Amino acid sequence: MSEATATADAAPAQTRKPSIFNDRRRLAMLMLGFASGLPFTIVGGTLAAWFTAKGISTATIGVLSWSALAYSFKFLWSPLLHRTAAPFFQRFGLRRGWFLPLQGLQVLCLFGFATLDPTTNLLAIAGLAVLASFISATFDIVLDAWRIETAKTKDDIDSFSALVQAGYRSAAFVGGAGALILSDHMSWNAVVAVLALIMALTLAGSILAPEPTRPSAPAKAVDPELERRFDRTARNIVVGIVALGWVWAFWTLGSFMY
Repeated sequence: MSEATATADAAPAQTRKPSIFNDRRRLAMLMLGFASGLPFTIVGGTLAAWFTAKGISTATIGVLSWSALAYSFKFLWSPLLHRTAAPFFQRFGLRRGWFLPLQGLQVLCLFGFATLDPTTNLLAIAGLAVLASFISATFDIVLDAWRIETAKTKDDIDSFSALVQAGYRSAAFVGGAGALILSDHMSWNAVVAVLALIMALTLAGSILAPEPTRPSAPAKAVDPELERRFDRTARNIVVGIVALGWVWAFWTLGSFMY
């Protein structure tokens, strides 16, 4: 074989576009998108179908649907995760260190649903639903940060956005229509256990996901004029008042749900 022929054969391999089959970032993105969508589908829809089959009143189901409010308020604690590593998992990286424990806790919550009966353990299921929503919303925060920091080109941005949506929609189908199909052949507790097992399999996405590289950002200079107009003490007071308002709002909502 001539040198020119060998070069021509090697060219397609060098210009081959990345895909989920040759780029672990894309495969991890698809699996993590699935892991993001499954808890939301279960808490927001699958539990309602289970409760309906068990004869739980519509009013109670409506109140329990509020357990998914964490997704609407995740912006409140997202800044805490910007530069904070997960306790005991720092060696996996700033983003991957959060993926593993959060997914593990989600799996435990789903298996917890599978061990309970809505007719006798409704309060425990509601508490687990609130916890699962909070964990899942936190996972979404970390996933968005990982997706943005891992993308290196415009093609990465486009493909990651498409893959996370594909995984999310697939999870909605599995957790929704798939759960209803399975419920015709097994108990609802077994259905939820199967979904928890599927959720456990998505841990492979956290293992495959590479930790993104982040350039060290230079310290930003503080504008003296801005600092003078709005000093730190006044800012802390304002933040404290807002935080108390949120605590009161969540306490009121939780009391009503209870």
